[in-house]
Order: sequence, then C-alpha cells, then structure tokens
Amino acid sequence: MTELEKKICKLQDMITIITQLLMGGKTAEPLHLLPTLSQLFKAVIGDMLLFYQEKGIENYVQEIEYWGQQVGRITTAIESDDYFRLIDVLYFETRENFEEFKKLL
Repeated sequence: MTELEKKICKLQDMITIITQLLMGGKTAEPLHLLPTLSQLFKAVIGDMLLFYQEKGIENYVQEIEYWGQQVGRITTAIESDDYFRLIDVLYFETRENFEEFKKLL
C-alpha cells in the first residue's frame, strides 16, 4: 500500500466517523473533527495532484477539475448546516470517488 493510499484510507475513515456521528444525531461532535478532516484533505489532494503530474497531467484534466469542484461542494455543505447534504457530499460522493482514485494507484 502506497503512502498516498494510506492517507486516503485515513481520510475515508474520518469521513465514515463524521457520517456515523451525524446519522446518530450527534451534530456537535463532527464539528470538532472538521479541522482534522481539512488537514487530511489538503494533504491527500496535494499528493493526488503530484500523482496526476507524474502520470501526465494532461490525461487527468477532468479528474483534477472534479476534485477542485468537490472541495467547493464540501465547503458549501459544511457552511449550509444541512447535515444530510454534508453526509451526501462527504460519504456518498467524496468517499466513493476516493475509492475510484485508489484504483489508479
């Protein structure tokens, strides 16, 4: 398992924990985890960009655009205080698309 894959798994675990807390009605606890989530996300996205660059960035323009837009969707979901939207964006979009990215590794 590569270092990037380990980071992605750690991020996916954090997303799962936040989702479970939100679904369990514990809305205050996930807010305390958001700074850690943000740090993990920055590290992973940075490493993903390096990966794309090494593989030929011109072949991954759509993927790079997707992740840029996804960061915006996550930010909007966090700011909206709509926990179902946050669950959808984090778990069902972001976490699942990290699974797809890991297939490239």
